[in-house]
Amino acid sequence: MSRTDRPFPEDEPLDAGDLDLLAALARAADVHDPVPAGLTREIRFRLSVRALHAEVAEIVAEGAGTAALRGPHQARTETISFVAGDLSVLVTLTVHDEGVRVDGWLTGTGFSGPGADVRVLRSGAPSGDPVPVDEHGRFVVAPVARGVVQLLFTPADATRRPVVTRHVEL
Repeated sequence: MSRTDRPFPEDEPLDAGDLDLLAALARAADVHDPVPAGLTREIRFRLSVRALHAEVAEIVAEGAGTAALRGPHQARTETISFVAGDLSVLVTLTVHDEGVRVDGWLTGTGFSGPGADVRVLRSGAPSGDPVPVDEHGRFVVAPVARGVVQLLFTPADATRRPVVTRHVEL
């Protein structure tokens, strides 16, 4: 049987013609069927959630930005609420020249007190050290560089799964 008798000679290595054809197909796909905006970020998010076996906190409310005076400088604040199961989180974001201050309060069995913490994630990977959540459910992460982040809440109770938020633009 000759090469032309078989439509796809799988046992032969790719040659220059094959590589040219693949490159032309890739260019055509880029032009006529580009990857949707945000798809790569969403895939990374879903893979990181699956890898963590984490529950996803949904955004339930966003507050309008307000201006707050802080000495001679002005700072903008926004409030976001997340819910996942019995975990409820209220986060206030205050934008300063040096970054964003994240003040949070949470309620939920096992998510506060010794051993409980919150981390900032960028592209699904930890950014900075974990920050403890006190026994009253309060935490502060500052300064956080502006950009797209997620918050990962790790419970003190080892029987509970971590909870990660959707992406938030700081």
